[in-house]
Amino acid sequence: MYPAIVDKLGCLFAMGGTYMGVGNAANSVAEFNVQTDVEATAAVAMGKFKQKMLLPFDVVLAYTLINKMEKSFLRIKLIQRNLNLLKVFSKLQVMMEITYFFDKLAVMVALVPSLIVYSIQKNISIVSDGQARGQVIIDWLTLLRGNQKSILSILTAFEWDSVIEIATKANQDQQ
Repeated sequence: MYPAIVDKLGCLFAMGGTYMGVGNAANSVAEFNVQTDVEATAAVAMGKFKQKMLLPFDVVLAYTLINKMEKSFLRIKLIQRNLNLLKVFSKLQVMMEITYFFDKLAVMVALVPSLIVYSIQKNISIVSDGQARGQVIIDWLTLLRGNQKSILSILTAFEWDSVIEIATKANQDQQ
């Protein structure tokens, strides 16, 4: 509705999709299976931000703890109790007994950019028609050809120990 506002913003931080997942198209392309409004998505993705950062869900989910690691679970409980932004959701896998951290952790990474350890820059495109209309496509091997392309940073690692440190400090401040 207000396309001019896109160019007035300094930074875009979005969540969604996968980094390590397999795409539906050729091996060089991974699709983020997020259906969006094509015009709005294109306006944001192609906007002139100083930085565009995408945090894939599976990067957050990759930070897992085995259920038997008591020390780590004490840390999880500390975070869960004392930081509204870091509500930890868990999902038990019967075979592997792994607990996953979900998207609330991504909020912390967005609020404290220094937690970002590593990111990669890739070209993206927005699908404008067909069954995949509105999806964001990342080209992993080559530069995209065509009008609908933009460069995006994809966060691939964050500093977990610093997240624990911030949670501990927040706990001390509340007491």
